[in-house]
Amino acid sequence: MVILVNPKVKRSLNYLLSFALAAFFLYIAFRGSDINAIIDSIEGAKWGWLLLFIPIALLSHIVRAWRWMYFLEPVKKDIRWRNLFYAVMIGYFFNSILPRFGEVARPYAMKKLEDIPLSTAVGSVIVERFLDLLFLVMLFALSLVFFRNEISEAFPTMESWSIVISVASIGVLIFFGLMVFKTDETVVFVHKLNRFVPGKILMKVEELLRKVIDGFKVIHNREKYLIMFLLTLFMWFLYVLQFYVVFFAFDFVSNYGLNLLSALVVMVISSIGIIIPTPGGTGTFHFFCMASLSRLFHIPEGQALGYATSVHAVGYIFLLVVGALSLMLANINIAEAGTVEVEPGE
Repeated sequence: MVILVNPKVKRSLNYLLSFALAAFFLYIAFRGSDINAIIDSIEGAKWGWLLLFIPIALLSHIVRAWRWMYFLEPVKKDIRWRNLFYAVMIGYFFNSILPRFGEVARPYAMKKLEDIPLSTAVGSVIVERFLDLLFLVMLFALSLVFFRNEISEAFPTMESWSIVISVASIGVLIFFGLMVFKTDETVVFVHKLNRFVPGKILMKVEELLRKVIDGFKVIHNREKYLIMFLLTLFMWFLYVLQFYVVFFAFDFVSNYGLNLLSALVVMVISSIGIIIPTPGGTGTFHFFCMASLSRLFHIPEGQALGYATSVHAVGYIFLLVVGALSLMLANINIAEAGTVEVEPGE
């Protein structure tokens, strides 16, 4: 017996679950904490260092928009950079309010601003997210090289899960490689699965496959491989740098000996938390960032939560402000995005 759920009801339930997850992680992050210690930590922060987070974050989003240009270049040359940036920030804006809605809003913005087919824009975002996931897995592996014992002790299940995710990522990478170099054969293989997979699930798989095929058009533009890799590397370095400069705001460098490698580990573990779909990483970021600082580097929880709360607040407000400005300057009625169906060639 198949129970059909109205898409609007399903979407509402997903959002409700996301807000519930945010509340849960906020609860476990702040449970039993000394609120006065957190407030004292924030009030004592050197805000010049904390505000330095903003231009570094802005530069990272500029680099992301620049990299996205190469994903879309096979479909349209000479895309205006400001439209790429607007679309990226609009995506972040809506992800800060409604988890994963930004993944729809961002391609929709590019369709409106540059007439990029929606299916292609969606596919490019899927491929981009996969590339970022691969980098995150590699950075986590690098973190284990230097802090394996500490991470295993502080997060007992994380190393096991990282192995599972790494194996899965390699499997998906192989599949994507086949998609690039053996596209027709891979599509035929997926169609043959109809004997083993229920039709409704197979339709979803084929829909995702179609989006990925559109997104992987860029892979045939092989002369861009190096610059895309370098841009990805630089972007992730900027993410680490954001965490590092805020260490100085809370005297973590002078008092606890934290360095750029420490910032890498905190960034990686915090990013794992952000993968959990909550509005703007609320709750999940606080918990994983605090846990990494307190469990790995023995920073008092009050100071660790002061750091996590400050970083999240500055980053969150920045995304809302710049995203809202981008939305106004782009002059897009993004409310329509939630009702858009992605059709081939659209």
